[in-house]
Amino acid sequence: MFYASSTGGFYSREIHGNSIPKDAVAITDEQHAALIEGQSSGKQIVPDKDGKPTLQDPPAPTAEELTEQAASQRAAAYVKEADPLFFKSQRGEATREEWLAKVQEIKGRYPKP
Repeated sequence: MFYASSTGGFYSREIHGNSIPKDAVAITDEQHAALIEGQSSGKQIVPDKDGKPTLQDPPAPTAEELTEQAASQRAAAYVKEADPLFFKSQRGEATREEWLAKVQEIKGRYPKP
């Protein structure tokens, strides 16, 4: 088994023949299995200074990513929780204040950074 830092991929002679990138380094089947297991647990496979694959934690999300995540979570909660109250308030089955309180609760649950 081989790992090429130029592609971030794994290669084997049986499958890829002589089409393995020139920067590929040999790894054992056990190393490959450990890397795949680590990746499935949320780690990233990245090359070290010698081009050998290692596991590392993914980078922390950016402020923009956190803002997008909060907006997405809010939108889903509005549809599920606040919108039904809004329509009930339109029919007189709930108050406008109940709807607005739910909107504020959702904003508090999913604050924007």
